[in-house]
Amino acid sequence: MIPDEIVTKLRQIPENDLIRNSLPDERIHDYVKKQMQDGTETYTFDLNPLLMTQTRELLKPFGWTLEEAAVLALVYLAAKEEITSDES
Repeated sequence: MIPDEIVTKLRQIPENDLIRNSLPDERIHDYVKKQMQDGTETYTFDLNPLLMTQTRELLKPFGWTLEEAAVLALVYLAAKEEITSDES
């Protein structure tokens, strides 16, 4: 279960603005890093090298890795689903 504080913060972020609004937030970053440290599964997938390079450059000023951003996307989707389920 995602902590209420993180769900609340993610709820306030428009879907088309995830990167700009969540990357500067240290509490979200700390939560994502903890999820990665506590993780029990590893996934490997192929990405276009140019896409990887561009994404890493986008994330660099925020101190995020490509892997952390992928986990953020999953946490965001899970939080949104949790929010939707709670409101129904």
